[in-house]
Amino acid sequence: MLLAAVLILTSVVLTNASTAVDFPVTLLNPCQSSSDMNCISGLTVTFPDGHSADAVLTGTNTTATCGGVTNLTNPCSYYEWSVPGLVNGDSKNFIQTSGWIQPPTQTLNNANQPPGGLLMFIDSSGWKSVYQPNSPKCADPQVNCRESYPLQKDALFTIKVRENIMQPAYTSGTLLDSKVQTELTGNTYNISYSGEAGPSAGIITTPSSPNLEPPNQADFDTNMWSIRTIDANESEIPGAGCNGANPSLMTDALWVNLPNFDKQTRSVSLNVNNPHLDAEGNVVSGHFQGYFPASFTKCYWGLDPEAAAGQAKISITENDGNADVAILSTKADANGLTVTASGFHYSSPVIHIQLPSQSDPSPTPTPVTTVASSTPTPSSTAKPVSKTIKCTKGNVKKTVSGTTCPKGYKVSK
Repeated sequence: MLLAAVLILTSVVLTNASTAVDFPVTLLNPCQSSSDMNCISGLTVTFPDGHSADAVLTGTNTTATCGGVTNLTNPCSYYEWSVPGLVNGDSKNFIQTSGWIQPPTQTLNNANQPPGGLLMFIDSSGWKSVYQPNSPKCADPQVNCRESYPLQKDALFTIKVRENIMQPAYTSGTLLDSKVQTELTGNTYNISYSGEAGPSAGIITTPSSPNLEPPNQADFDTNMWSIRTIDANESEIPGAGCNGANPSLMTDALWVNLPNFDKQTRSVSLNVNNPHLDAEGNVVSGHFQGYFPASFTKCYWGLDPEAAAGQAKISITENDGNADVAILSTKADANGLTVTASGFHYSSPVIHIQLPSQSDPSPTPTPVTTVASSTPTPSSTAKPVSKTIKCTKGNVKKTVSGTTCPKGYKVSK
């Protein structure tokens, strides 16, 4: 039994303006030998106690039309794997992978074709078990309400891809505690995507709303392991040599636009969209994590990661232009810079990372934690150090990172 839910969830990495269209793709199937190209070269799961297990193919696979990927009609391949020790939401240890590389659009932001690049997804196996969310939409017989069970939340999945048909510019996705590492050997890119499945809003599509317009509330709550690496021919990062560095921008937002890299202002910004409420009616607390390898910080900002961490400014701006309240932190080692923001609100904030211009006299840095080790372990999480104060505006109370309250708020005890 093939699970359609994994197709629906790929809206997180496609533009919601996309419509049904046929275009050639290269399917990312498991590599059969060390010389195979454009394939999955490895899949490993690391558990909280530090031990790892390699995923093993079960022999179950299929190729089917991606009928649920924002109405696209290109083919998708699905491979089932078993992972010793993994316990997903269905109490089973089976997962399925799906991925492909699609060419750049002939016209940037073409509404009839999503951006070119590499897409990869991991879900619990739809061949083994599925469930139906508790949603009124499922009463409609035309609606497919089969959904994958959540992946084990504290398991870190690392999938390696070997490819030679595109130059990676940057990666977006839904991963927690993520790292994207890219190595170029000859004309071959070896890319390692590592992270836990992140919390996500589940949206059930109906015949009356096939384009996944952003709703105000999620239909169900789930988690998702998904990435999209943009082809440099689709959206180039300014600055000679910055393409191929492949920085990553991870968020729990369901709709993610292409980030904007503006080297003149030394900034990176990302527009996202997500239901304001979760399935229980609670306001969603947003999360963002950016990882910038040393090769990127030196190319784009002219700084090593530690120096960039000391100067980076992070802001979250709401639809009305007002700054959102968020917990902000940076950490760095010799390999890269990690920028984190959490606690902000949806539905459509803009995440902005900027380093001051060289002429600014004395930048005010975001609090930074410097990690001494040269090689970060995937399962470790640095504790950001920051000062917080309590702010009030009428009956509204917020805890803010920093020493001043947002406009309209007063410091309270």
